[in-house]
Amino acid sequence: MSKVEKFLQYGVASDLAQRAITAGLTVTSTRAINQKNLIDTYGFNQAEAKFLKQALMREEIPTDTLFRLLDNSNYICNICKGGKGVAYVVHHIEEYEISKDNGYANLIVLCPNDHDLAHSSGLTLGITKDQLKASKNKWEATVKQSNKSTALRAVQTGKNGITSIEILPQLMSKYKNFIRSDLTSVAFVQSLERCYIEITTTKNIRHGLEDEISMRTDLGFITGDITTEQKLFSPAKHAADNALYFVEQFDVVSIINCTDLFTPEASRRIDEHWRMHGALLEDR
Repeated sequence: MSKVEKFLQYGVASDLAQRAITAGLTVTSTRAINQKNLIDTYGFNQAEAKFLKQALMREEIPTDTLFRLLDNSNYICNICKGGKGVAYVVHHIEEYEISKDNGYANLIVLCPNDHDLAHSSGLTLGITKDQLKASKNKWEATVKQSNKSTALRAVQTGKNGITSIEILPQLMSKYKNFIRSDLTSVAFVQSLERCYIEITTTKNIRHGLEDEISMRTDLGFITGDITTEQKLFSPAKHAADNALYFVEQFDVVSIINCTDLFTPEASRRIDEHWRMHGALLEDR
Protein backbone atom coordinates (compact mmCIF):
# COMPACT_ATOMS: atom_id res chain seq x y z
CA MET A 1 0.00 0.00 0.00
CA SER A 2 1.32 3.45 -0.93
CA LYS A 3 1.53 6.33 1.53
CA VAL A 4 -1.23 8.16 -0.35
CA GLU A 5 -3.52 5.14 -0.14
CA LYS A 6 -2.90 4.96 3.60
CA PHE A 7 -4.30 8.49 3.97
CA LEU A 8 -7.18 7.57 1.63
CA GLN A 9 -8.27 4.94 4.14
CA TYR A 10 -9.28 7.80 6.45
CA GLY A 11 -11.15 9.86 3.86
CA VAL A 12 -8.28 12.24 3.08
CA ALA A 13 -8.23 13.48 -0.52
CA SER A 14 -5.34 12.32 -2.70
CA ASP A 15 -4.02 15.85 -3.30
CA LEU A 16 -4.07 16.73 0.40
CA ALA A 17 -2.44 13.39 1.20
CA GLN A 18 0.33 14.08 -1.33
CA ARG A 19 1.02 17.48 0.28
CA ALA A 20 1.32 15.84 3.68
CA ILE A 21 3.69 13.19 2.33
CA THR A 22 5.80 15.81 0.52
CA ALA A 23 6.08 17.61 3.86
CA GLY A 24 7.48 14.43 5.38
CA LEU A 25 4.33 13.36 7.22
CA THR A 26 2.76 9.95 7.61
CA VAL A 27 -0.60 8.98 9.07
CA THR A 28 1.09 8.17 12.38
CA SER A 29 3.17 11.36 12.58
CA THR A 30 0.21 13.54 11.56
CA ARG A 31 -1.79 12.12 14.46
CA ALA A 32 1.01 13.05 16.85
CA ILE A 33 1.29 16.68 15.69
CA ASN A 34 -1.10 19.25 17.08
CA GLN A 35 -3.28 21.37 14.83
CA LYS A 36 -1.28 24.57 15.43
CA ASN A 37 1.96 22.87 14.40
CA LEU A 38 0.36 21.58 11.20
CA ILE A 39 -0.47 25.19 10.33
CA ASP A 40 2.71 26.93 11.50
CA THR A 41 5.32 24.32 10.51
CA TYR A 42 3.78 22.36 7.65
CA GLY A 43 1.84 25.08 5.83
CA PHE A 44 -1.71 23.75 6.04
CA ASN A 45 -4.52 26.24 6.46
CA GLN A 46 -6.81 26.05 9.47
CA ALA A 47 -9.56 24.07 7.72
CA GLU A 48 -7.08 21.53 6.31
CA ALA A 49 -5.32 21.05 9.64
CA LYS A 50 -8.62 20.59 11.47
CA PHE A 51 -9.85 18.09 8.86
CA LEU A 52 -6.64 16.04 9.01
CA LYS A 53 -6.80 15.76 12.79
CA GLN A 54 -10.47 14.75 12.72
CA ALA A 55 -10.20 12.34 9.78
CA LEU A 56 -7.25 10.41 11.21
CA MET A 57 -9.24 9.67 14.37
CA ARG A 58 -11.65 7.52 12.33
CA GLU A 59 -11.57 3.76 11.92
CA GLU A 60 -9.66 3.08 8.72
CA ILE A 61 -11.42 1.76 5.63
CA PRO A 62 -10.39 -1.91 5.15
CA THR A 63 -7.62 -2.31 2.59
CA ASP A 64 -9.53 -4.75 0.36
CA THR A 65 -12.59 -2.48 0.39
CA LEU A 66 -10.50 0.55 -0.58
CA PHE A 67 -8.73 -1.19 -3.47
CA ARG A 68 -11.96 -2.73 -4.75
CA LEU A 69 -13.65 0.68 -4.71
CA LEU A 70 -10.77 2.44 -6.46
CA ASP A 71 -10.37 -0.30 -9.07
CA ASN A 72 -14.10 -0.37 -9.85
CA SER A 73 -14.02 3.40 -10.39
CA ASN A 74 -10.66 3.51 -12.22
CA TYR A 75 -9.55 6.02 -9.55
CA ILE A 76 -11.97 8.56 -11.09
CA CYS A 77 -14.76 10.68 -9.62
CA ASN A 78 -18.11 8.92 -10.11
CA ILE A 79 -19.90 12.24 -10.71
CA CYS A 80 -17.77 14.35 -13.08
CA LYS A 81 -15.80 11.37 -14.53
CA GLY A 82 -12.54 13.27 -14.05
CA GLY A 83 -13.80 16.46 -15.70
CA LYS A 84 -13.04 18.60 -12.65
CA GLY A 85 -9.55 17.28 -11.94
CA VAL A 86 -7.54 14.15 -11.23
CA ALA A 87 -7.56 14.35 -7.42
CA TYR A 88 -9.98 12.02 -5.64
CA VAL A 89 -11.33 11.19 -2.20
CA VAL A 90 -13.33 8.32 -0.72
CA HIS A 91 -16.61 9.78 0.51
CA HIS A 92 -19.09 8.21 2.95
CA ILE A 93 -22.60 8.43 1.47
CA GLU A 94 -24.12 8.16 4.93
CA GLU A 95 -21.97 10.47 7.09
CA TYR A 96 -19.27 8.56 8.93
CA GLU A 97 -19.80 10.54 12.13
CA ILE A 98 -23.37 9.19 12.23
CA SER A 99 -23.15 5.76 10.58
CA LYS A 100 -19.55 4.66 11.36
CA ASP A 101 -20.07 2.61 8.20
CA ASN A 102 -16.93 1.80 6.18
CA GLY A 103 -18.73 -0.82 4.08
CA TYR A 104 -18.39 -0.86 0.29
CA ALA A 105 -22.01 0.14 -0.33
CA ASN A 106 -21.56 3.31 1.74
CA LEU A 107 -18.46 4.53 -0.11
CA ILE A 108 -17.99 6.39 -3.38
CA VAL A 109 -15.00 7.95 -5.18
CA LEU A 110 -15.39 11.69 -5.72
CA CYS A 111 -13.21 14.62 -6.74
CA PRO A 112 -12.68 17.32 -4.04
CA ASN A 113 -15.13 19.62 -5.83
CA ASP A 114 -17.98 17.11 -5.93
CA HIS A 115 -17.04 16.00 -2.41
CA ASP A 116 -17.85 19.53 -1.25
CA LEU A 117 -21.14 19.42 -3.15
CA ALA A 118 -22.00 16.08 -1.54
CA HIS A 119 -21.56 17.71 1.86
CA SER A 120 -23.93 20.47 0.70
CA SER A 121 -26.76 18.12 -0.31
CA GLY A 122 -29.34 20.28 1.40
CA LEU A 123 -28.57 23.18 -0.93
CA THR A 124 -29.96 23.74 -4.41
CA LEU A 125 -26.70 22.79 -6.16
CA GLY A 126 -25.78 20.02 -3.75
CA ILE A 127 -25.57 16.31 -4.62
CA THR A 128 -28.07 14.09 -2.81
CA LYS A 129 -27.37 10.64 -1.39
CA ASP A 130 -29.69 9.06 -3.96
CA GLN A 131 -27.80 10.82 -6.76
CA LEU A 132 -24.51 9.54 -5.34
CA LYS A 133 -25.75 5.94 -5.24
CA ALA A 134 -27.18 6.12 -8.76
CA SER A 135 -24.01 7.69 -10.17
CA LYS A 136 -21.83 5.09 -8.47
CA ASN A 137 -23.83 2.17 -9.90
CA LYS A 138 -23.86 3.65 -13.39
CA TRP A 139 -20.16 4.61 -13.42
CA GLU A 140 -18.97 1.25 -12.06
CA ALA A 141 -20.96 -0.54 -14.78
CA THR A 142 -19.37 1.73 -17.40
CA VAL A 143 -15.87 1.10 -16.03
CA LYS A 144 -16.43 -2.65 -15.97
CA GLN A 145 -17.48 -2.69 -19.62
CA SER A 146 -14.67 -0.37 -20.64
CA ASN A 147 -12.04 -2.46 -18.84
CA LYS A 148 -13.24 -5.60 -20.59
CA SER A 149 -12.94 -3.91 -23.97
CA THR A 150 -9.50 -2.50 -23.10
CA ALA A 151 -8.24 -5.89 -21.96
CA LEU A 152 -9.38 -7.50 -25.19
CA ARG A 153 -7.75 -4.78 -27.28
CA ALA A 154 -4.38 -5.31 -25.60
CA VAL A 155 -3.40 -7.94 -28.16
CA GLN A 156 -0.71 -7.90 -30.82
CA THR A 157 -1.40 -9.14 -34.33
CA GLY A 158 1.19 -11.58 -35.61
CA LYS A 159 3.28 -11.10 -38.75
CA ASN A 160 0.97 -13.52 -40.56
CA GLY A 161 -1.94 -11.14 -40.05
CA ILE A 162 -3.66 -13.43 -37.55
CA THR A 163 -4.90 -11.96 -34.26
CA SER A 164 -5.50 -14.23 -31.27
CA ILE A 165 -7.37 -12.93 -28.22
CA GLU A 166 -7.61 -15.06 -25.07
CA ILE A 167 -11.17 -14.98 -23.69
CA LEU A 168 -11.24 -17.97 -21.31
CA PRO A 169 -11.02 -15.81 -18.12
CA GLN A 170 -14.05 -13.76 -19.19
CA LEU A 171 -16.01 -16.87 -20.13
CA MET A 172 -15.15 -18.59 -16.85
CA SER A 173 -16.33 -15.54 -14.93
CA LYS A 174 -19.61 -15.35 -16.84
CA TYR A 175 -20.34 -19.09 -17.15
CA LYS A 176 -18.67 -20.59 -14.09
CA ASN A 177 -21.29 -23.36 -13.81
CA PHE A 178 -21.51 -24.11 -17.55
CA ILE A 179 -17.93 -24.00 -18.81
CA ARG A 180 -15.89 -27.20 -19.20
CA SER A 181 -13.23 -27.70 -16.54
CA ASP A 182 -10.70 -29.27 -18.93
CA LEU A 183 -10.24 -26.13 -21.02
CA THR A 184 -6.81 -24.52 -20.79
CA SER A 185 -7.40 -21.83 -23.40
CA VAL A 186 -10.23 -20.33 -25.42
CA ALA A 187 -9.09 -17.82 -28.02
CA PHE A 188 -10.94 -15.70 -30.53
CA VAL A 189 -8.78 -16.01 -33.65
CA GLN A 190 -9.16 -13.73 -36.64
CA SER A 191 -7.39 -13.71 -39.96
CA LEU A 192 -7.99 -11.51 -42.98
CA GLU A 193 -10.61 -13.96 -44.24
CA ARG A 194 -12.00 -15.88 -41.25
CA CYS A 195 -13.06 -15.69 -37.59
CA TYR A 196 -12.63 -18.74 -35.36
CA ILE A 197 -13.01 -19.93 -31.80
CA GLU A 198 -9.97 -21.99 -30.85
CA ILE A 199 -10.47 -24.34 -27.88
CA THR A 200 -7.43 -25.95 -26.26
CA THR A 201 -7.52 -28.83 -23.79
CA THR A 202 -4.69 -30.64 -22.02
CA LYS A 203 -4.81 -34.34 -21.18
CA ASN A 204 -2.34 -36.19 -18.97
CA ILE A 205 -0.95 -39.24 -20.78
CA ARG A 206 1.61 -40.83 -18.47
CA HIS A 207 4.74 -40.05 -16.48
CA GLY A 208 4.00 -36.33 -16.44
CA LEU A 209 3.53 -36.13 -20.19
CA GLU A 210 0.62 -34.06 -21.45
CA ASP A 211 -1.22 -34.11 -24.73
CA GLU A 212 -2.41 -30.66 -25.79
CA ILE A 213 -5.21 -30.54 -28.35
CA SER A 214 -6.50 -27.41 -30.08
CA MET A 215 -9.63 -27.35 -32.19
CA ARG A 216 -10.93 -24.42 -34.23
CA THR A 217 -14.56 -23.69 -35.07
CA ASP A 218 -15.18 -21.42 -38.04
CA LEU A 219 -17.72 -18.75 -37.08
CA GLY A 220 -18.24 -17.59 -40.65
CA PHE A 221 -21.52 -19.50 -41.00
CA ILE A 222 -23.24 -17.59 -38.18
CA THR A 223 -25.57 -14.84 -39.34
CA GLY A 224 -27.57 -12.37 -37.28
CA ASP A 225 -30.29 -11.64 -39.83
CA ILE A 226 -31.59 -14.42 -42.04
CA THR A 227 -33.02 -11.91 -44.52
CA THR A 228 -29.71 -10.19 -45.22
CA GLU A 229 -27.40 -13.04 -44.13
CA GLN A 230 -25.18 -10.47 -42.42
CA LYS A 231 -22.39 -12.24 -40.57
CA LEU A 232 -22.17 -11.78 -36.79
CA PHE A 233 -18.41 -12.24 -36.83
CA SER A 234 -16.79 -10.52 -39.80
CA PRO A 235 -13.06 -10.10 -40.51
CA ALA A 236 -13.95 -6.58 -41.61
CA LYS A 237 -14.56 -5.69 -37.95
CA HIS A 238 -11.87 -5.13 -35.34
CA ALA A 239 -10.91 -8.46 -33.74
CA ALA A 240 -11.45 -7.05 -30.25
CA ASP A 241 -15.00 -5.98 -31.17
CA ASN A 242 -15.76 -9.48 -32.42
CA ALA A 243 -14.26 -11.07 -29.31
CA LEU A 244 -16.20 -8.73 -27.02
CA TYR A 245 -19.43 -9.53 -28.87
CA PHE A 246 -18.81 -13.25 -28.43
CA VAL A 247 -18.25 -12.85 -24.68
CA GLU A 248 -21.01 -10.34 -23.96
CA GLN A 249 -23.73 -10.87 -26.58
CA PHE A 250 -23.48 -14.40 -27.98
CA ASP A 251 -26.20 -16.25 -26.03
CA VAL A 252 -25.96 -19.67 -24.38
CA VAL A 253 -28.20 -21.40 -26.94
CA SER A 254 -25.99 -20.14 -29.77
CA ILE A 255 -22.90 -21.26 -27.85
CA ILE A 256 -24.08 -24.86 -27.43
CA ASN A 257 -25.16 -25.01 -31.07
CA CYS A 258 -21.89 -23.65 -32.43
CA THR A 259 -19.15 -24.68 -29.98
CA ASP A 260 -18.12 -27.27 -27.39
CA LEU A 261 -17.42 -24.77 -24.61
CA PHE A 262 -19.98 -26.09 -22.13
CA THR A 263 -20.23 -29.42 -20.35
CA PRO A 264 -22.65 -32.00 -21.77
CA GLU A 265 -24.86 -31.60 -18.70
CA ALA A 266 -24.97 -27.80 -19.03
CA SER A 267 -25.70 -28.08 -22.75
CA ARG A 268 -28.55 -30.51 -22.07
CA ARG A 269 -30.11 -28.21 -19.46
CA ILE A 270 -29.79 -25.15 -21.71
CA ASP A 271 -31.38 -26.99 -24.63
CA GLU A 272 -34.26 -28.37 -22.53
CA HIS A 273 -34.96 -24.98 -20.97
CA TRP A 274 -35.05 -23.34 -24.40
CA ARG A 275 -37.38 -25.99 -25.86
CA MET A 276 -39.76 -25.90 -22.88
CA HIS A 277 -39.83 -22.19 -22.12
CA GLY A 278 -38.42 -20.42 -25.18
CA ALA A 279 -36.06 -18.58 -22.84
CA LEU A 280 -32.34 -18.57 -22.11
CA LEU A 281 -31.14 -20.48 -19.05
CA GLU A 282 -29.04 -18.27 -16.79
CA ASP A 283 -25.84 -19.50 -15.14
CA ARG A 284 -26.55 -19.21 -11.41
